[in-house]
Amino acid sequence: MGVAMNANIPEVLMLLCQADGQVVMADRNVVSLLTDKETAGGETVPVQLSQFAMKMNCAELTAFFDSFVFKGEAVTQGSVGTGANKCRFLLRRLNGFQSVPLFAVELIPETDEQSRFAEVGRTTARLIHDFKNQMGGIKLYAAYLKKRFAANVELADGLEIADKIVQTLNEMTENASLIVKLSRPLEPKLSEVDFNSLVEQAINQLQPDIEERHLKLKTKFSQAPPLCLDTKLMFSAIITLLEREIQTSTEGAELRLKTENKGGELIFSIFDESEPLTEEQRQSFFAMVTNERMNKTSLNLALAQRIIESHGGKVAVLEAMPSGSELRVTFGI
Repeated sequence: MGVAMNANIPEVLMLLCQADGQVVMADRNVVSLLTDKETAGGETVPVQLSQFAMKMNCAELTAFFDSFVFKGEAVTQGSVGTGANKCRFLLRRLNGFQSVPLFAVELIPETDEQSRFAEVGRTTARLIHDFKNQMGGIKLYAAYLKKRFAANVELADGLEIADKIVQTLNEMTENASLIVKLSRPLEPKLSEVDFNSLVEQAINQLQPDIEERHLKLKTKFSQAPPLCLDTKLMFSAIITLLEREIQTSTEGAELRLKTENKGGELIFSIFDESEPLTEEQRQSFFAMVTNERMNKTSLNLALAQRIIESHGGKVAVLEAMPSGSELRVTFGI
């Protein structure tokens, strides 16, 4: 007899499995949901993931797990079940004892409201994809007009208008691409990465912008163990944070970057000397839509926050002393 997920299971269920699906450890919520056949004296009797999946009415989870192990992936996620038994899963490869890999399995039940939001997200992504195609057609018409205007002296004024149309369409297309990224689940491909090295690469890429604003860049990096990160995703998040600080810093001001290994955490801070933010601005710093219009910066900041949090990190904007702001990113190590 299976269990109706959303009616009976808590917010998250967590298990630790071997490559063959043998459950070696489970949280107390899992244990409490298993029948007496799998529990004895409060301790979990060894079970297979397939047995647990059958009991939870999500037998397809076993196939996802087997495929994940076979492909040698670091992390993957998806959905299993239907209706009241719909839930999301997250699979992670861990370094086990004596180099034998272990696999963390998390089940997160989806409420009806969450399912509706997910469907809206998928629909929005499809609509935006179609809009991008339509904007591509309009850009071709605008390019044709530019060519006609350039060939006719009497229509020279139209050339500037056509340029503005193309520029606006390019911005709309770029924003649409960011919204599509935000509407889809992230699937980080994890590997051991030196975080300081990523920051240094980002600084090198943005050096022309730093010099253009005559900023005085100061760095202080502490040594820390490698982090398990998706290099491409995390690099884009760091670039976004640095770009925002460069753009908003007072010209000629000091910009300080610092990493420190403190209390089992790696803390990356960016200190600027910009105008102090209000409490409302700090609270909505990573929001896609604020009192200001949606733009590339707000969408990129929202995506950067999502990338950092998908790696188990935290990001916040704080008031710096004696002036300015601090962007702080924190990872457990």
